Amino acid sequence: MKTIKNDRFILKLLELEKAHLVCNYFLKNQEHLKKTMPYFGSTMFEIPHWEKTLKQNLEYFKNKKALRLFILNPDETEVLGTINFTEFRRGVYQGCFLGYGIAKKHEGKGLMTEALNLAINYVFKELNFHKILANYMPLNKKSGRVLQKLGFHEVGLAKQELFLDGQWQDHIETRLINDNWSDVIS
Repeated sequence: MKTIKNDRFILKLLELEKAHLVCNYFLKNQEHLKKTMPYFGSTMFEIPHWEKTLKQNLEYFKNKKALRLFILNPDETEVLGTINFTEFRRGVYQGCFLGYGIAKKHEGKGLMTEALNLAINYVFKELNFHKILANYMPLNKKSGRVLQKLGFHEVGLAKQELFLDGQWQDHIETRLINDNWSDVIS
C-alpha cells in the first residue's frame, strides 16, 4: 500500500521501527479509548507487543486479510489515530469491517472524517470491496456523526454485540456500499 499524505497527516501501514510511537499513543489515550476498544492486557503498553503486532499487520495485508493503518502527524513523530479494515471477505460477500480511534486531543477537528474518507477511497478503488460495515455504541454520538458524514447507512441495533470495558455493549450497525464496484476480483 502506498502512503497517503496531505498537509495535516500521513496515513500508512507502520514498520516495526515505529512501535514506540504506537505504544505511546495507547499509553496516552488508554482512558479515552478503553470504553470503545478491546483490552489486550498490560503488554499492550510495551514496545515488544507492538513490534510483533506491526509485523503481523504487514503480513495480514500481504495475505489480503486486513489493512491496519495509522494516522501520523506530518513529520511522523506522533500517532494521531488508527483505522482498521478487518475480516476481509471475498466471494459472494466482497466486504470488510471498519474500526477506528483517535487521540483525545485530536477529537473534533475533522481529522478522523478526513482520514477515513481517504482510507475508504483506497479500500473501494484499490482493494475493490463492495461494502464496508462499521458499528458504533449508541452513546458514542461523535462516532455516529462521523459515519453519517461519510455516507454510512444504519442497518439496525445489535444487542450485546461486543464485550468492551467489562460488559456486553449494544452497537448500531452501519454499512457503506461502493457504487462503483467491479466484479473483476483480484
